[in-house]
Amino acid sequence: MSKVDPRVTAMLEVAELKYRTDDDGDVIVMVSGWEEGRSQVVYIRSETFTFDGQEFRDVFSPARTGDVPPAKVLAYCLNQNEEVAMGSWRLQVSAQTERTALLFGAHIDANSSPQRLSKVLFNIGKVADDLELKLSEQDKF
Repeated sequence: MSKVDPRVTAMLEVAELKYRTDDDGDVIVMVSGWEEGRSQVVYIRSETFTFDGQEFRDVFSPARTGDVPPAKVLAYCLNQNEEVAMGSWRLQVSAQTERTALLFGAHIDANSSPQRLSKVLFNIGKVADDLELKLSEQDKF
């Protein structure tokens, strides 16, 4: 089990967001507050990486899991990457099972303010939930 980064949990507590952690040390937040009472799970990686002296962490949310999405779904995601102000779509493929996860996420400053983190979580969750709704009309994530 990886250790949860205490900076993340401290930011979430200040932002008054409920969360849980997983065995990898990642933090899981359920965001909601948009139409039809929908909600969306958003993951915050505890592990960080550094680029040009600045520390970042990954924040992401799934919109679809299973087999490789159809080409028109992937094309939609690539097109939407140009239209969103923050974040991008990515396809994560499991080497063991060849199952995929279509994720919307962003790399953010590891020391973001609680307010900034909260805004990012809601943005990431909303974009992922919008596609989940278009694809399945379910609220699985």
